[in-house]
Amino acid sequence: MAPLAEKRKIQLEVKNDADPEVFIDRDRMVQVFINLLSNAIKFSPDGKNVTVSTSDGADYAEVSVTDEGRGVSKEMQETIFERFKQADSRGDRKKGGTGLGLAITKAIVERHHGTLGVESTPGQGSRFWVRLPKKNGRQS
Repeated sequence: MAPLAEKRKIQLEVKNDADPEVFIDRDRMVQVFINLLSNAIKFSPDGKNVTVSTSDGADYAEVSVTDEGRGVSKEMQETIFERFKQADSRGDRKKGGTGLGLAITKAIVERHHGTLGVESTPGQGSRFWVRLPKKNGRQS
């Protein structure tokens, strides 16, 4: 994702505050984070920051992608993970995309017994997070 970020003068930062063990399909989770990072870069103004961070919950590991973009309204936060939905279809069509990325991302995360969510304030950016069960709390 670095070339895409560099083109827009967006600084990518990684904060690795935890290192728990989780069971994942590596290729599918790479797809999840490529989607979240590309969205964060795509919807951030030039010259801003995108941060990837990890944290350790009691029974889950969390990875989040935080941007300084336009944010997602409360109404759209309820539907943004549905197929063919985009945060603001007027502006999003100009940026490209099908409206399937977050729906696919959610499906992959849920197949890993995890959850995907968003916290956002319009005009201040968004934080998309993925929570996955820790190895010792693995579900069959």
